[in-house]
Amino acid sequence: MCFVTPSLADLTLMPGRSYLAVTLYPLHRSVARKIGGRQGLAATIVVISGGVLIVTPAALLMNSFGSSIYDFVRAVQANTLAIPAPPEG
Repeated sequence: MCFVTPSLADLTLMPGRSYLAVTLYPLHRSVARKIGGRQGLAATIVVISGGVLIVTPAALLMNSFGSSIYDFVRAVQANTLAIPAPPEG
């Protein structure tokens, strides 16, 4: 018989996993009901939708960050970087 002991990482992630399972279950049930009770397809739709909701803003943020870094490096290389003086007061 094989015994699997949970690692510390498994135990620390367990509350988050439980929270996601409890909060996403009504959405999963609703999607499954709308597509004729197909549980696997409903789970796939929920997971892909969640991935899109996480990846899209992250990609936009990284694009903006990369553009800002590129502009900063160009300004430093061209010696045109200007830091404004603080306001008086």
